[in-house]
Amino acid sequence: MKVIRTRVKLSVMLYIVFLLILSACSSSTSASSDRTNSANSGNATNLAPAGYKKFMVFMGNGEFSPSSMNDMMSMMSGADFFRHMDWNDDQITQHKAQALAFFKLRYGLDFSKSNQIGHAMFLDFTNDPHMNLRAYSISDMNVPRSGWFVDDGGWAVYAVKGSMTLYGTYGGATGTQVPAGTALMFGYYKINTGSTPIIIAYQAIVPMFTDMAGDSTVICQVSNDQFGKGMNQGVMGMPEMLPNGNMKYDVREVMTFPGY
Repeated sequence: MKVIRTRVKLSVMLYIVFLLILSACSSSTSASSDRTNSANSGNATNLAPAGYKKFMVFMGNGEFSPSSMNDMMSMMSGADFFRHMDWNDDQITQHKAQALAFFKLRYGLDFSKSNQIGHAMFLDFTNDPHMNLRAYSISDMNVPRSGWFVDDGGWAVYAVKGSMTLYGTYGGATGTQVPAGTALMFGYYKINTGSTPIIIAYQAIVPMFTDMAGDSTVICQVSNDQFGKGMNQGVMGMPEMLPNGNMKYDVREVMTFPGY
């Protein structure tokens, strides 16, 4: 069936830009089942490339309805993600403090007294489960062909309505201005393997931009207790309009440990 590519309204583009993983196909009920019933049969075990300890590939190709409030609002709050992580209030507070410290050091944005500085807004988020973000390849692991569902969430800074100026180790003393729709990310991936989940922390070391074609890129430093530090690079294409009126995600991410 021919897919019709179309531009979406600015409000939808701004909504899309800070989804990461940029992360069941038609309903969160299906995603919940995938979190607990992942099979361990499928692709043969693959080895990490020479010089690397771990190698992963994520893809997201799920659909969402732009006319459905359930679809459009599903990523606005971090509460769902915190629940999937089994974090209590003290743990949420601890991780939030780490996010605040990162945004202050890397981008010179201090949200300790307010969640908004000019056009920059600090918020928690759960990535849209309709994205159907899955890990399809992990070196030295037997990942099923259906992949393992990945929960994604944390905290973000989002430039609303207008541009924001970034300082810190990224923008320096003079600052660097970025346009409306830019996102800064601090979060975690939870790869639901069917047994012990794999938790990976990530920090966007450069802002996440959307170009004139509606495509976004993200570059994150990642870390895991077992694999150490690494790098994640991802691309999110402009979601495409399907004949049924739904939008289809187009997300690809590659992660390596170490990150060089």
